[in-house]
Amino acid sequence: MAYRGEGQSGASCHRHASAPAVASCATCASPVCEPCLAYVGTEPRCPTCAARGRRARRARQALLVGGALAVVGAVVGTAGWVVTRDKPFDYGVRKAEVRALDDAVDAKPCDRDAVFKLVNLTFRLNDYKGSLRRANAHLAACGDWPRLRWLTYSAYHHLGRWDEAIAEATRLIENAPRDQDFYWWRGQSKHKKRDLDGAIADFRKALELMPSANYIPFDLASALEEKGQRCEARDALVAYVVTHPKTRDNDWLVQRIGRLHAEGACPGPAPDIVFDDDEAGGIGLPTPAAR
Repeated sequence: MAYRGEGQSGASCHRHASAPAVASCATCASPVCEPCLAYVGTEPRCPTCAARGRRARRARQALLVGGALAVVGAVVGTAGWVVTRDKPFDYGVRKAEVRALDDAVDAKPCDRDAVFKLVNLTFRLNDYKGSLRRANAHLAACGDWPRLRWLTYSAYHHLGRWDEAIAEATRLIENAPRDQDFYWWRGQSKHKKRDLDGAIADFRKALELMPSANYIPFDLASALEEKGQRCEARDALVAYVVTHPKTRDNDWLVQRIGRLHAEGACPGPAPDIVFDDDEAGGIGLPTPAAR
């Protein structure tokens, strides 16, 4: 998984500014990095479009299953039953590639290059359970490898297994305590788990390590707003605009700051006050000192 400039150049991920894009979403054309990348069939998707596609597929499957059960019920009556079993994951046109990598890992279980290619490929094909099974087998047999845990974290997160995702992010933090993204990842999983205090603490730590981050402030603001701390959410976005003065022209962002200011009945000047260009890059928002 290429990440943070490892041999990569060009566009950055639309969600992670510090991560180089490795593909563009086939639906919306957004650039995506390896942790965000998902596939629908053989086409790359961003997380939003992939989730939308999964919801559509589940809806279609529910209709098909419902129709099939109705037919079965009509045939066997109330005493009938349907036996189901897990099916092997369908890798489509990449099936032979996955099989070859599985064979290579079977021959050399601790070959990191082969293991990473296999886990990364199955993850990108949306077989999150399969990627976890293979990655965890390698970690148990061959020792810890933080690089591989980037994928296990992402797989747990995709599966909604928040406690395990948090545990993986914590291991990554212990290995690299100055890496802001690992706090951000853990905060995202805590946010999903509805541990707002924990998420806010992790987002703040990530921003402490990288104040110029252009993605973490929005997650921090969302968590603060959900907790009812609208003035603090406003402050997080104001700090972002001060750090990135070009965003003063972003109507959506300015309106959100204004809404948070009004809903929170925040003290100090309203966010549409214009002040000295030298103080905050000419943005029409209060400086932290003026609040």
